[in-house]
Amino acid sequence: MKIAKYIFLTIGSLLLIGSYFIYKNTIDFKNNAITTKGTVIELIRVTSDNSYTYKPKVIFQTKTGKTIQFTSATSTNPPSYKKGEEVEVLYLEKKPEKARINGIATLWLGVIIIGGIGTVFFLIGFSFFFFKNF
Repeated sequence: MKIAKYIFLTIGSLLLIGSYFIYKNTIDFKNNAITTKGTVIELIRVTSDNSYTYKPKVIFQTKTGKTIQFTSATSTNPPSYKKGEEVEVLYLEKKPEKARINGIATLWLGVIIIGGIGTVFFLIGFSFFFFKNF
């Protein structure tokens, strides 16, 4: 058990550091992104074990008039969007195919999950230092 506190602290610290880099990457993306409107044209069904989630496929036009389609990296069940729904799209001028829907799940889910798990691991490891029997 003496080594467990260091394992938990290390894993927690690494996850929190990873969460910070994902956060920083997302902030940099948002600060450099162009905002436009897009339309959900399809909900792609993703199978995982015995359950299903849905990824929205979106079409939008860049400010130069180029039509771009992309599929969100985030899938949910129930679907977060409906076919035909208008969404706000963020894209980088030089990489419009790497666009993202401007939403909590698509932008921040990784930070929330990894940061949450990292916080739990870190706090468990840190709490071991208060118990002298370990």
